[in-house]
Amino acid sequence: MDAVEEKYLEYKKSKMYIKHKIINVFLIILFLSIVGLMFYFYLQYNGDKKVVNENKNYFYEIKDNVVYLNSSDGLEGTYKCIKDCDIYSTETMPGYFLKGKIMIKDGEIIYLYDLLNNKKLSSNYNNIEYIYDNLGTELNNVKMFKVTDTFDKKGIIDINGSVLVGSIYDELGKKDSESLINYSYEKNYITAKTGEKWGLIALTNGKGLIDFQYDDIKVSPYNKLAVKEGNLWILVDEVNKKLINKGYSSIDVYEKYLVVSESDKAFIVDVLGNVTSNKIDLFYDVDPWNEIKENGLITEEENGIIYLNVNTLINNKNKLIKYYYDEENNEIKESL
Repeated sequence: MDAVEEKYLEYKKSKMYIKHKIINVFLIILFLSIVGLMFYFYLQYNGDKKVVNENKNYFYEIKDNVVYLNSSDGLEGTYKCIKDCDIYSTETMPGYFLKGKIMIKDGEIIYLYDLLNNKKLSSNYNNIEYIYDNLGTELNNVKMFKVTDTFDKKGIIDINGSVLVGSIYDELGKKDSESLINYSYEKNYITAKTGEKWGLIALTNGKGLIDFQYDDIKVSPYNKLAVKEGNLWILVDEVNKKLINKGYSSIDVYEKYLVVSESDKAFIVDVLGNVTSNKIDLFYDVDPWNEIKENGLITEEENGIIYLNVNTLINNKNKLIKYYYDEENNEIKESL
Protein backbone atom coordinates (compact mmCIF):
# COMPACT_ATOMS: atom_id res chain seq x y z
CA MET A 1 0.00 0.00 0.00
CA ASP A 2 1.52 3.28 -1.06
CA ALA A 3 1.59 6.48 0.95
CA VAL A 4 -1.37 8.02 -0.91
CA GLU A 5 -3.68 5.11 -0.09
CA GLU A 6 -2.56 5.15 3.51
CA LYS A 7 -3.38 8.85 3.80
CA TYR A 8 -6.80 8.29 2.18
CA LEU A 9 -7.67 5.44 4.57
CA GLU A 10 -6.54 7.57 7.47
CA TYR A 11 -8.71 10.46 6.19
CA LYS A 12 -11.81 8.18 5.93
CA LYS A 13 -11.40 7.31 9.60
CA SER A 14 -11.09 10.94 10.65
CA LYS A 15 -13.80 13.22 12.09
CA MET A 16 -13.28 15.59 9.18
CA TYR A 17 -14.39 12.88 6.70
CA ILE A 18 -17.50 12.08 8.74
CA LYS A 19 -18.31 15.78 8.96
CA HIS A 20 -17.99 16.19 5.17
CA LYS A 21 -20.24 13.15 4.61
CA ILE A 22 -22.92 14.57 6.88
CA ILE A 23 -22.74 17.96 5.13
CA ASN A 24 -23.02 16.30 1.70
CA VAL A 25 -26.03 14.23 2.77
CA PHE A 26 -27.66 17.35 4.22
CA LEU A 27 -27.08 19.29 1.00
CA ILE A 28 -28.57 16.48 -1.09
CA ILE A 29 -31.67 16.34 1.15
CA LEU A 30 -31.97 20.14 1.02
CA PHE A 31 -31.69 20.12 -2.78
CA LEU A 32 -34.34 17.40 -3.11
CA SER A 33 -36.64 19.29 -0.73
CA ILE A 34 -36.31 22.50 -2.74
CA VAL A 35 -37.01 20.62 -5.99
CA GLY A 36 -40.04 18.96 -4.37
CA LEU A 37 -41.41 22.29 -3.15
CA MET A 38 -40.90 23.87 -6.55
CA PHE A 39 -42.75 20.99 -8.16
CA TYR A 40 -45.56 21.28 -5.61
CA PHE A 41 -46.03 24.99 -6.26
CA TYR A 42 -45.83 24.38 -9.99
CA LEU A 43 -48.68 21.90 -9.72
CA GLN A 44 -50.62 24.29 -7.48
CA TYR A 45 -50.43 27.23 -9.83
CA ASN A 46 -49.82 25.68 -13.24
CA GLY A 47 -51.46 22.31 -13.03
CA ASP A 48 -54.76 21.47 -14.63
CA LYS A 49 -57.52 23.45 -12.96
CA LYS A 50 -61.14 22.50 -12.83
CA VAL A 51 -63.42 24.99 -14.48
CA VAL A 52 -67.13 25.52 -14.14
CA ASN A 53 -69.23 23.37 -16.43
CA GLU A 54 -71.97 25.69 -17.61
CA ASN A 55 -74.25 22.69 -18.18
CA LYS A 56 -74.18 21.84 -14.48
CA ASN A 57 -76.21 23.42 -11.71
CA TYR A 58 -73.88 24.00 -8.73
CA PHE A 59 -75.00 24.46 -5.14
CA TYR A 60 -73.45 24.15 -1.70
CA GLU A 61 -74.42 23.13 1.79
CA ILE A 62 -72.66 23.47 5.14
CA LYS A 63 -72.92 20.69 7.68
CA ASP A 64 -70.78 20.06 10.77
CA ASN A 65 -68.32 22.79 9.69
CA VAL A 66 -67.81 21.14 6.29
CA VAL A 67 -68.72 22.91 3.04
CA TYR A 68 -70.01 20.50 0.39
CA LEU A 69 -69.97 21.56 -3.26
CA ASN A 70 -72.61 19.66 -5.18
CA SER A 71 -73.81 19.73 -8.74
CA SER A 72 -76.43 18.04 -10.84
CA ASP A 73 -73.84 15.23 -11.23
CA GLY A 74 -73.36 14.76 -7.48
CA LEU A 75 -70.63 15.71 -4.99
CA GLU A 76 -67.89 17.87 -6.56
CA GLY A 77 -65.74 18.67 -3.53
CA THR A 78 -65.58 19.35 0.20
CA TYR A 79 -63.77 21.73 2.52
CA LYS A 80 -63.58 21.58 6.32
CA CYS A 81 -63.36 24.89 8.16
CA ILE A 82 -61.05 25.30 11.12
CA LYS A 83 -63.71 26.87 13.37
CA ASP A 84 -67.43 27.64 13.07
CA CYS A 85 -68.16 27.68 9.35
CA ASP A 86 -70.65 29.83 7.46
CA ILE A 87 -70.95 31.68 4.18
CA TYR A 88 -70.15 35.35 4.74
CA SER A 89 -73.00 37.78 4.14
CA THR A 90 -74.55 40.95 5.57
CA GLU A 91 -78.00 42.48 5.63
CA THR A 92 -77.39 44.18 2.26
CA MET A 93 -74.88 41.72 0.75
CA PRO A 94 -75.89 38.20 -0.31
CA GLY A 95 -73.50 35.38 0.45
CA TYR A 96 -70.90 35.16 -2.29
CA PHE A 97 -71.08 31.83 -4.15
CA LEU A 98 -70.21 32.08 -7.82
CA LYS A 99 -68.63 29.57 -10.21
CA GLY A 100 -67.35 27.38 -7.41
CA LYS A 101 -65.88 30.28 -5.41
CA ILE A 102 -67.32 30.99 -2.00
CA MET A 103 -66.72 33.66 0.64
CA ILE A 104 -66.29 31.75 3.87
CA LYS A 105 -66.61 33.06 7.42
CA ASP A 106 -64.42 30.73 9.47
CA GLY A 107 -64.83 31.72 13.10
CA GLU A 108 -63.92 35.42 13.11
CA ILE A 109 -61.95 35.45 9.86
CA ILE A 110 -63.19 35.76 6.27
CA TYR A 111 -61.56 34.51 3.09
CA LEU A 112 -62.29 33.52 -0.49
CA TYR A 113 -62.12 29.81 -1.29
CA ASP A 114 -62.27 27.82 -4.56
CA LEU A 115 -64.33 24.71 -3.82
CA LEU A 116 -63.83 23.28 -7.31
CA ASN A 117 -60.04 23.21 -6.97
CA ASN A 118 -59.90 22.87 -3.18
CA LYS A 119 -57.77 25.99 -2.87
CA LYS A 120 -57.77 29.02 -0.60
CA LEU A 121 -57.67 32.10 -2.82
CA SER A 122 -57.17 35.02 -0.45
CA SER A 123 -55.58 36.00 2.83
CA ASN A 124 -57.62 36.20 6.03
CA TYR A 125 -59.62 39.39 6.55
CA ASN A 126 -61.83 40.90 9.24
CA ASN A 127 -64.35 42.39 6.83
CA ILE A 128 -65.15 42.23 3.11
CA GLU A 129 -67.44 44.43 0.99
CA TYR A 130 -68.51 43.99 -2.62
CA ILE A 131 -67.44 46.35 -5.39
CA TYR A 132 -70.02 46.13 -8.18
CA ASP A 133 -69.84 47.18 -11.80
CA ASN A 134 -72.18 49.92 -13.04
CA LEU A 135 -74.78 47.46 -14.32
CA GLY A 136 -76.40 46.03 -11.19
CA THR A 137 -75.99 44.49 -7.75
CA GLU A 138 -76.38 40.78 -8.50
CA LEU A 139 -73.51 38.38 -7.75
CA ASN A 140 -72.47 38.45 -11.41
CA ASN A 141 -71.97 42.20 -11.02
CA VAL A 142 -69.40 41.77 -8.22
CA LYS A 143 -66.02 42.59 -9.79
CA MET A 144 -63.78 43.23 -6.78
CA PHE A 145 -63.78 43.17 -3.00
CA LYS A 146 -62.84 45.87 -0.52
CA VAL A 147 -61.07 44.11 2.36
CA THR A 148 -60.16 45.08 5.93
CA ASP A 149 -57.18 43.38 7.57
CA THR A 150 -56.49 42.69 11.26
CA PHE A 151 -54.93 46.16 11.65
CA ASP A 152 -58.16 47.80 10.35
CA LYS A 153 -56.40 48.85 7.14
CA LYS A 154 -58.31 48.73 3.85
CA GLY A 155 -57.32 47.33 0.46
CA ILE A 156 -58.82 45.73 -2.66
CA ILE A 157 -58.62 42.19 -4.06
CA ASP A 158 -60.07 40.79 -7.29
CA ILE A 159 -62.54 37.91 -7.62
CA ASN A 160 -59.61 35.45 -7.73
CA GLY A 161 -58.21 36.71 -4.41
CA SER A 162 -55.23 38.55 -5.95
CA VAL A 163 -54.28 41.83 -4.28
CA LEU A 164 -54.99 44.88 -6.46
CA VAL A 165 -54.56 47.55 -3.79
CA GLY A 166 -52.52 46.81 -0.67
CA SER A 167 -54.18 47.12 2.74
CA ILE A 168 -52.59 50.44 3.65
CA TYR A 169 -55.51 52.87 3.75
CA ASP A 170 -57.56 54.08 6.71
CA GLU A 171 -60.68 54.08 4.53
CA LEU A 172 -61.80 53.36 0.98
CA GLY A 173 -65.10 54.72 -0.31
CA LYS A 174 -68.00 55.41 2.04
CA LYS A 175 -70.78 53.37 3.62
CA ASP A 176 -74.45 53.92 2.78
CA SER A 177 -76.27 51.78 5.34
CA GLU A 178 -74.15 48.67 4.78
CA SER A 179 -73.39 49.18 1.09
CA LEU A 180 -70.12 50.54 -0.27
CA ILE A 181 -70.48 53.80 -2.21
CA ASN A 182 -68.31 56.69 -3.44
CA TYR A 183 -66.45 54.85 -6.18
CA SER A 184 -66.81 54.33 -9.92
CA TYR A 185 -66.02 50.93 -11.42
CA GLU A 186 -66.55 52.32 -14.91
CA LYS A 187 -64.02 55.12 -14.37
CA ASN A 188 -61.73 52.92 -12.25
CA TYR A 189 -61.42 55.03 -9.12
CA ILE A 190 -62.38 55.14 -5.45
CA THR A 191 -61.92 57.71 -2.70
CA ALA A 192 -59.17 56.80 -0.23
CA LYS A 193 -58.26 58.19 3.19
CA THR A 194 -54.88 58.17 4.88
CA GLY A 195 -54.49 59.99 8.17
CA GLU A 196 -57.03 62.82 8.16
CA LYS A 197 -57.02 63.53 4.42
CA TRP A 198 -58.82 62.10 1.41
CA GLY A 199 -57.58 61.50 -2.12
CA LEU A 200 -58.53 59.45 -5.18
CA ILE A 201 -56.87 56.20 -6.33
CA ALA A 202 -57.36 53.66 -9.11
CA LEU A 203 -59.37 50.57 -8.20
CA THR A 204 -57.22 48.19 -10.22
CA ASN A 205 -53.73 49.11 -8.99
CA GLY A 206 -53.92 51.81 -6.31
CA LYS A 207 -52.30 54.45 -8.53
CA GLY A 208 -52.78 57.91 -7.03
CA LEU A 209 -55.10 60.11 -9.07
CA ILE A 210 -55.66 62.99 -6.63
CA ASP A 211 -53.28 63.64 -3.74
CA PHE A 212 -54.41 63.27 -0.12
CA GLN A 213 -55.22 66.93 0.42
CA TYR A 214 -58.97 67.20 1.10
CA ASP A 215 -61.13 66.89 4.20
CA ASP A 216 -63.71 64.93 2.21
CA ILE A 217 -64.50 63.96 -1.38
CA LYS A 218 -67.84 63.13 -2.97
CA VAL A 219 -67.87 61.22 -6.28
CA SER A 220 -70.51 61.87 -8.95
CA PRO A 221 -71.37 60.17 -12.26
CA TYR A 222 -70.69 63.39 -14.18
CA ASN A 223 -66.87 63.65 -14.39
CA LYS A 224 -66.95 66.09 -11.49
CA LEU A 225 -66.11 65.77 -7.80
CA ALA A 226 -67.24 67.80 -4.81
CA VAL A 227 -64.22 68.23 -2.51
CA LYS A 228 -64.12 69.74 0.95
CA GLU A 229 -61.48 72.21 2.12
CA GLY A 230 -62.02 73.19 5.73
CA ASN A 231 -65.73 73.95 6.08
CA LEU A 232 -66.45 74.62 2.41
CA TRP A 233 -67.07 72.39 -0.59
CA ILE A 234 -65.79 73.25 -4.06
CA LEU A 235 -66.11 71.60 -7.47
CA VAL A 236 -63.18 70.00 -9.32
CA ASP A 237 -62.83 67.69 -12.29
CA GLU A 238 -61.25 64.23 -12.25
CA VAL A 239 -57.74 65.62 -12.66
CA ASN A 240 -58.28 68.00 -9.72
CA LYS A 241 -58.78 71.16 -11.76
CA LYS A 242 -61.00 73.66 -9.95
CA LEU A 243 -64.22 74.32 -11.90
CA ILE A 244 -65.82 77.04 -9.78
CA ASN A 245 -64.09 79.53 -7.51
CA LYS A 246 -66.74 79.83 -4.82
CA GLY A 247 -67.10 77.37 -1.96
CA TYR A 248 -70.41 76.31 -0.36
CA SER A 249 -71.60 74.62 2.82
CA SER A 250 -72.70 71.66 0.66
CA ILE A 251 -72.70 70.65 -3.00
CA ASP A 252 -74.72 67.93 -4.73
CA VAL A 253 -73.53 67.39 -8.29
CA TYR A 254 -75.80 66.78 -11.27
CA GLU A 255 -75.09 66.81 -15.00
CA LYS A 256 -75.92 70.46 -15.73
CA TYR A 257 -76.51 71.89 -12.26
CA LEU A 258 -75.32 71.89 -8.67
CA VAL A 259 -77.62 72.01 -5.66
CA VAL A 260 -75.75 74.08 -3.09
CA SER A 261 -76.38 75.45 0.37
CA GLU A 262 -75.12 78.64 2.01
CA SER A 263 -76.23 80.58 5.10
CA ASP A 264 -79.20 78.26 5.76
CA LYS A 265 -80.45 78.59 2.17
CA ALA A 266 -80.49 76.07 -0.68
CA PHE A 267 -80.45 77.01 -4.35
CA ILE A 268 -79.31 75.94 -7.82
CA VAL A 269 -76.16 77.02 -9.66
CA ASP A 270 -74.91 75.86 -13.03
CA VAL A 271 -71.55 74.10 -13.47
CA LEU A 272 -69.91 77.50 -14.12
CA GLY A 273 -71.09 78.75 -10.74
CA ASN A 274 -73.90 81.02 -11.96
CA VAL A 275 -76.97 81.15 -9.69
CA THR A 276 -80.01 79.98 -11.67
CA SER A 277 -82.83 79.80 -9.10
CA ASN A 278 -84.48 81.36 -6.10
CA LYS A 279 -83.36 80.37 -2.60
CA ILE A 280 -85.32 78.23 -0.13
CA ASP A 281 -84.93 78.07 3.66
CA LEU A 282 -83.15 75.24 5.45
CA PHE A 283 -83.88 74.38 9.06
CA TYR A 284 -81.22 71.79 9.87
CA ASP A 285 -77.56 71.27 9.04
CA VAL A 286 -76.88 69.54 5.74
CA ASP A 287 -75.15 66.17 5.96
CA PRO A 288 -73.52 65.15 2.66
CA TRP A 289 -73.80 61.45 3.53
CA ASN A 290 -77.37 61.48 4.91
CA GLU A 291 -76.34 59.82 8.17
CA ILE A 292 -78.22 62.11 10.55
CA LYS A 293 -81.96 61.74 11.11
CA GLU A 294 -82.99 65.35 10.61
CA ASN A 295 -80.89 66.14 7.58
CA GLY A 296 -81.38 69.69 6.28
CA LEU A 297 -81.35 68.74 2.62
CA ILE A 298 -81.46 65.51 0.59
CA THR A 299 -81.54 65.81 -3.20
CA GLU A 300 -82.26 63.35 -5.98
CA GLU A 301 -82.90 63.29 -9.71
CA GLU A 302 -85.81 61.47 -11.27
CA ASN A 303 -86.79 61.55 -14.96
CA GLY A 304 -84.46 64.49 -15.51
CA ILE A 305 -85.97 66.57 -12.71
CA ILE A 306 -83.96 67.57 -9.63
CA TYR A 307 -85.88 67.21 -6.35
CA LEU A 308 -84.95 68.84 -3.05
CA ASN A 309 -86.24 67.22 0.15
CA VAL A 310 -86.11 69.61 3.10
CA ASN A 311 -86.79 68.68 6.73
CA THR A 312 -88.60 71.51 8.50
CA LEU A 313 -89.78 72.11 12.04
CA ILE A 314 -93.40 73.27 12.11
CA ASN A 315 -95.29 73.59 15.43
CA ASN A 316 -92.53 71.55 17.09
CA LYS A 317 -93.08 68.72 14.62
CA ASN A 318 -90.70 67.61 11.93
CA LYS A 319 -92.11 67.66 8.40
CA LEU A 320 -90.54 66.77 5.08
CA ILE A 321 -91.26 69.24 2.28
CA LYS A 322 -90.47 68.17 -1.27
CA TYR A 323 -89.43 70.77 -3.84
CA TYR A 324 -88.42 70.44 -7.47
CA TYR A 325 -86.39 72.59 -9.83
CA ASP A 326 -88.43 74.05 -12.68
CA GLU A 327 -85.60 74.42 -15.19
CA GLU A 328 -87.72 76.28 -17.74
CA ASN A 329 -88.62 79.04 -15.28
CA ASN A 330 -85.41 78.84 -13.22
CA GLU A 331 -87.42 78.37 -10.03
CA ILE A 332 -87.47 75.95 -7.11
CA LYS A 333 -91.12 75.11 -6.45
CA GLU A 334 -92.90 73.07 -3.79
CA SER A 335 -94.28 69.77 -5.10
CA LEU A 336 -98.03 69.44 -4.70
